[in-house]
Amino acid sequence: MMRARTTTILLLALCGAIGCGIPSRAQRDHAYADALAMGGIDDSSLTIPIVADFGYPSTTANPFAFRRLLHQGEFAKLDSLLSAAADSAHSDYHGETYLFGAYDAFEDDTSLGQPLDRWVRERPASAPAHIARATYLMSLGWDARGTRYAKDTPRQAMQRMQALFDAAKRDVDSAVALTPRSAAAYLVRLEVTHGDTAASRQSLMKGLEDIPASFYLRRAHMRNLIPRWGGSYEAMRAFANESEAMADSNPRLRVLRGYIALDYAEVWELKHHQNEALENYGSAMAVYDDASFHLARGQMLVRMRRYRDAIADFDFAVDHAPALSQPYLWRGAARQSLHESGDDILADYQRAVLIDPADRHAVDLFAFYYLGHKHGIGGYAQK
Repeated sequence: MMRARTTTILLLALCGAIGCGIPSRAQRDHAYADALAMGGIDDSSLTIPIVADFGYPSTTANPFAFRRLLHQGEFAKLDSLLSAAADSAHSDYHGETYLFGAYDAFEDDTSLGQPLDRWVRERPASAPAHIARATYLMSLGWDARGTRYAKDTPRQAMQRMQALFDAAKRDVDSAVALTPRSAAAYLVRLEVTHGDTAASRQSLMKGLEDIPASFYLRRAHMRNLIPRWGGSYEAMRAFANESEAMADSNPRLRVLRGYIALDYAEVWELKHHQNEALENYGSAMAVYDDASFHLARGQMLVRMRRYRDAIADFDFAVDHAPALSQPYLWRGAARQSLHESGDDILADYQRAVLIDPADRHAVDLFAFYYLGHKHGIGGYAQK
């Protein structure tokens, strides 16, 4: 749910940007199995450190720990942990980082489908089980859609996305029937609501009944207001003003205004006006140095072949949002373009793959580079 969906639409195939081979399906499978076996991934703790401001905690949920519990069938423990996280966030909005981060753990990894179904089947009265599966289905919907513009996306892909979103909504409905006050459930609904700003607003208001000062719920609604998705800049500015009226309760709400400049930047880049895009990225960061702003600018800098500047942005994003896959993926690509340490590049690609195994670009890049390291061919060998 914290995944940068708006910047994903801007992705160019990284293989086209830096040059790489296309591994076979068997090579991908073997490389992914080796990625799982490599060191550097710690699932022993339920938390991982982050750089946080505005009084938010310096740790967030460790996705690998939550996935391990799911694979082990520790459903009662998951119910207890996620219910406690929801209670904590309801009492103090700062806890929303951990709450939403914990549910993020159930995104993208297709190996989670069967254990999620089992969790729902064995504990049908578990709201966390339904929310976790809804989160998973939502992520599969975005993956099914792909990264092309809507006009270039096959109808079958759009239909598959909508079918998955509808299934996610059914799980959300089941969750709120069990626990009507659930910010996590309504955040999923916000993530699958596009082109209907009234429905987005309705989901936002229901979610705010649980966490009135929530930043993440408001950020999801703000993204639904961008002009490309049926909103307008006027609506975005009005919502930013409305949110800032509550900034005494949560100062982080002032950051929402930066998402207006972020969208301007993305539109300017789509029109190939790089200077104007960079200016607007700077305007977004002048509001606040948000990880998503740095990630988006870093991606553009890679496309401009300004790799060293891009790495600085990705370093920032990794420090502030280490549970996201994209900063690692793009930092690895930038490092590869600069012929930096092969171990560092491989570690970045491995982390991206394990956080988001459904990302075809990440798997291809890791597999190609890893095969070069293992067999002395391709990516790693090209020093």
